[in-house]
Amino acid sequence: MNRRHFLLFSAAALLAARRAGAGEGQQEILNLWPGVAPGGGGPGGAVRLSARGALSQIARPQLTVWRPAVPNGHGVLVAAGGGYRRIEMAMEAWPAARWLTARGYTAYVLSYRLPGEGWAAGAWRRCRMLSGRCA
Repeated sequence: MNRRHFLLFSAAALLAARRAGAGEGQQEILNLWPGVAPGGGGPGGAVRLSARGALSQIARPQLTVWRPAVPNGHGVLVAAGGGYRRIEMAMEAWPAARWLTARGYTAYVLSYRLPGEGWAAGAWRRCRMLSGRCA
């Protein structure tokens, strides 16, 4: 994973968040791995964000933290589906995150590697990362 891919993914995530009306609260992006994720860097090229808000080609798994205005001390991991080919952010993840933050929950929206992109190691890593971060 090089800096260019990281910057492209970050720009795509910010653009997608703006499209979804994400300005309702404070957001932070957390990388699941400090460097290249186990199993390799995943697909080459930039992350793809479709016109409908679906992500694919994810080489660097991340959590986008949606913080509520008045936190209740609880957090929820949001891992949207998409038929093993994409992640439906605009239709599943972002509406769920908005709903949760409106009720005081911190939402952790996951951008994960898809099958064929080395996703299994990321599943365990995200569970360890969330321990103790909900307060």
